[in-house]
Amino acid sequence: MKEALLVIDVQNDVVKHAFNREKVILNIHSLVQKARLHQIPVIWIQHEDDELKHGSYGWQIVEALKPLTEEKRIYKTWSNAFIETPLKAVLAQQQIDTVVLVGAQSEFCLRMSKHGALEQDFNVIWVEDAHTTEDADDEGGKFSGESIVAWENRMAHSTAYQRAQCRCLLSKDLWST
Repeated sequence: MKEALLVIDVQNDVVKHAFNREKVILNIHSLVQKARLHQIPVIWIQHEDDELKHGSYGWQIVEALKPLTEEKRIYKTWSNAFIETPLKAVLAQQQIDTVVLVGAQSEFCLRMSKHGALEQDFNVIWVEDAHTTEDADDEGGKFSGESIVAWENRMAHSTAYQRAQCRCLLSKDLWST
């Protein structure tokens, strides 16, 4: 099993009002450090669209996380990080078969990238305490960020595809130092 850590959309405007923001960023920071220590590739994924302009302050990765120059960055315009991006080719080139997913927003880009990875036959490690989202208030009702995170964790536990599986772990259980 060869893994890569995908840090998805931990951008200033994406996580501005996120549930448990500081703790999640701390957990992601810890995972990034452990991945680097164990020579596991860290791939930074950033969303961009009309409201999240490439290069703007809101588009930038939060200050607490610092991508290294040599670490790959993938820019996307769809929730699924595999759509119209070089991500699959980058992973294949490095012979990655398992992606570790962390970031934001749980019910959008994390969920869609989880399914995108599984559809491309990559195994997924869903890190239950290293993703977040904000409260939602839409036609379906009001949902707290906390309840959305809990729901996505529950759904990840029951996600499996024919040739790829999803495992759920806590950040402390990955890559012991």
